[in-house]
Amino acid sequence: MPARYQGGAAVAIADREVGCGGVASSVDISSVKEGMPLLVGALLALAAGSLARASRLDRDRAFYPTVAIVISSYYSLFAVMGGSTRALALESLVGVAFSAAAVFSFLSSLWVVVFALGAHGVFDLVHGTLISNPGVPGWWPPFCFAYDVTAAGYLAWLLKRGRIRTAI
Repeated sequence: MPARYQGGAAVAIADREVGCGGVASSVDISSVKEGMPLLVGALLALAAGSLARASRLDRDRAFYPTVAIVISSYYSLFAVMGGSTRALALESLVGVAFSAAAVFSFLSSLWVVVFALGAHGVFDLVHGTLISNPGVPGWWPPFCFAYDVTAAGYLAWLLKRGRIRTAI
């Protein structure tokens, strides 16, 4: 039985719960756990974008390119955490490329950052086959994929509706 922490004490979680009427129903916890990074990534991207819009943080065109730069830096952080110099070098090169796209986007059109965020989402899907980085948590690639693609879609929606200036 898996355990979780509740109020500082470990509590066992059964994979069978009693449903309505006292009938036991099987709950596949592993499938919920596998989908959780995707769900949380998408919801956090929508929440961050909505908060930025509501608070007017995104009124400056630098906001979304800055988000893209920060997103592109996480794999380098994971390389440091994993203690891999080789991974750090490779992740830094990739990060520089995405950061350059973000700066170019700020100087030209925010559609470039939409493309860069979407491309980073695709990169998340294939990351493990391209770069061996021992510091990357197993849940990170699907989480980051969902965040990136959702953030790209949200920004594209804002640009299409004229809520943010596309270019300088």
